[in-house]
Amino acid sequence: MGEPRQVPGEVPAGPVPFVGRGPELDELTARAERARVIRVGGTGGVGKSALCRHWSADTGDRFTGGKVYVDLADYRVKGATGVGDAIADVLRRNGVAEEHIPAALSARASLYRTRLSDPVLVVLDNVLDAAEVEPLVPNSAGSLVLVTSERQLAGPSLTGTRPLVVRSLTAAESVRFLGELCGAERIEAEPEAALVLAGYCAGLPLALRLVAARLNHRAHLTIARLNAELADESRRLERLSGPGETVSAVLDNSYRALTGDEARLYRRLGLLPVRDITIELVVAAAEIEREEAAELLAVLVDASLLEEIGADLFRLHDLVRLHAKEKAGTQDDPAESARMLQRLVGYYLAQTAFADRAIMGPNRLRIVDLEQAIAGYPDPFGKDDTDGRAIEWLTAHRANLLAVLRAVAERGWHDKTWQLAELLVPLYFNRRYLDDWVEATELGAVAAEAAGRADAEARLRSVGSRACTDLGLLERAKAELDRALALAEASGHRVLLASVWEFLGRYWDKVDRAEAERAYLRSIQLNAEAGEQRGVGLGQLYLGGTLHALGRIEEALAVLGQALTALDGDARMRGRARMALAAVHAGQGRDELARVEFEAAVEVFTDRKTFHYRAQAQRALADIALRQGDLAVARENLLAVLDYQEQTGGPAVAELRRELAELDG
Repeated sequence: MGEPRQVPGEVPAGPVPFVGRGPELDELTARAERARVIRVGGTGGVGKSALCRHWSADTGDRFTGGKVYVDLADYRVKGATGVGDAIADVLRRNGVAEEHIPAALSARASLYRTRLSDPVLVVLDNVLDAAEVEPLVPNSAGSLVLVTSERQLAGPSLTGTRPLVVRSLTAAESVRFLGELCGAERIEAEPEAALVLAGYCAGLPLALRLVAARLNHRAHLTIARLNAELADESRRLERLSGPGETVSAVLDNSYRALTGDEARLYRRLGLLPVRDITIELVVAAAEIEREEAAELLAVLVDASLLEEIGADLFRLHDLVRLHAKEKAGTQDDPAESARMLQRLVGYYLAQTAFADRAIMGPNRLRIVDLEQAIAGYPDPFGKDDTDGRAIEWLTAHRANLLAVLRAVAERGWHDKTWQLAELLVPLYFNRRYLDDWVEATELGAVAAEAAGRADAEARLRSVGSRACTDLGLLERAKAELDRALALAEASGHRVLLASVWEFLGRYWDKVDRAEAERAYLRSIQLNAEAGEQRGVGLGQLYLGGTLHALGRIEEALAVLGQALTALDGDARMRGRARMALAAVHAGQGRDELARVEFEAAVEVFTDRKTFHYRAQAQRALADIALRQGDLAVARENLLAVLDYQEQTGGPAVAELRRELAELDG
């Protein structure tokens, strides 16, 4: 009798170190219980092969027929893949003599399946097409095929399967990975620089290995110095390299497989200064039809050059974005970047103008010409925002909007900068992203000054002062208001001047309430002279709060009653007036009257998705509940306020956690 046939054990050992893949390994194990073929996807260099190799090593004796490994990249010829040659090599490695290997692909595949008659693990690396997979799928029960690919694959064995997508490493995982590669002492010597370096590598294990190789090769190269070399985005991919290997080369493999239109869109996406990409955004910026945009984006997702992170929502990996931008720089007209940004900012100006009108109404003070901003664009929101779509859209696009604002400011497009900054005001009034608010209004005010638009500068500096006041930056707030007041007085714009006086009142409420009263009365007078009833109501609302704080209760109640009348038709501001009335009642010990008003305000602010003011009302309801001994209601409201503060970076997070801990204790 001959020797027993040797069980193949071909899957290479996984690279070490191997960090942060617990969730992926667990999901792979779970899927392996029910799947015959699993596609492992993700961007080139993210660690698809490493994941499969490490998982293979942990399978013990589950696959009694052994483990087969084929790297299809080794069999790729121009325009095709030699799958038959790959099968022949597997047969040779598994004891089949050359004279027994048939010539035809179908016959080789049949013999392959016959030889792999026991449960076997097959790892197919670097697959480009489902046709490369089908002949290598064994028939034996209990067998499993792992396929690594940067593309979506469709074939009989892959029908009904979704890819297991390998994610980029987190910042903490990336730093740990660098520590394993370079030695913990080197990372501990420059912890902040190591975190920056991890950011430059964008969580891509290939990039992390390449920079670690450079550090290990040059013992005296500090991480900070390496960061200085990588800081220039235009040369980062070039410098993320090692002996015989670069990040660009890995991404080039995927890029070369794209058609002309697909590659063109890929390059254009690299020129966009935004993180999140929607189909509508691509339609506007690239000037293509929606159907074509959807099809091209799907191809880029299939090629693992673009991540689909939600319904019609996409994102470029940071290093992929640099690669796309680099390709655009070498293959496209240099002016295309400016044209793309022009179209993108036009789209965002129109959308934010529609959102502003829906949220704030058509008649509020604006320097921007709304009709000019929206000309030629369809209205996606309607005349008001009772369903909250406009504020939710602004919130969803918040990071993109600020990125575009920075980009146009950097290019010196002053008019577009101040216009977009002013149109972001409804977002900041309603969602209170205070740091964004300060940056956006400062960019806008500087641009307005450069454009010679004193009215826009006054508006933006006064609006920005409110965020500074809320952040406790009182000296800066006062400086902004002094500048805004001088500009508004010189402009002769009475309603603008009234608005600046109102913001001065908000500042003085933090510093000197007698001065706040004077400022509000001046604002009310100017608005009345201009026939601005809503402005009068706003001044009365804030004046009522100041009078309450000064202990002039009857005057406060009278002025707040007047505010309710003046604000008729503005549900949000009437809600705030009711909240102010509730505060007066609560201050007089009339908790039940206060509770009713605060609950009504919460309902209004929830309907209008005005979460900042809702949180204020919930804070007040929590205080009433505590006074009444209703700890459950107090806890419910405090949790809601904490959630809001955490989401918006508010200053009361630690205090709220302490209060909740005391309640739970």
